[in-house]
Amino acid sequence: MIEGARRKSVEIGEPLRISIAYALGDLVALDRIDVHKVTRITMANDKVFTGAVARKATHGGNTDCVHGTLAFSIHTDVYGRIGTVFGGRPVVIGGGVAGGSA
Repeated sequence: MIEGARRKSVEIGEPLRISIAYALGDLVALDRIDVHKVTRITMANDKVFTGAVARKATHGGNTDCVHGTLAFSIHTDVYGRIGTVFGGRPVVIGGGVAGGSA
């Protein structure tokens, strides 16, 4: 997974932080490029956590957690680990979520 993400990073000409987690959200791999700020590593880890545990992509979170919705403030749950910024996705294998990637 890391190698595939690295290839995509080169293909699109964008340095990416790559995080991989297993289904319970624990980080199992991280690949970062030195040009990134330390805060982006934390953001990538939170996005991968959300993809694995919530079993949905993070890009929907921005509209899901606005004032007046049932999910309002979900991004503050689990010590702020729920990501709402585009980039985190669940990894689905054989119809089940095996983990997450960001």
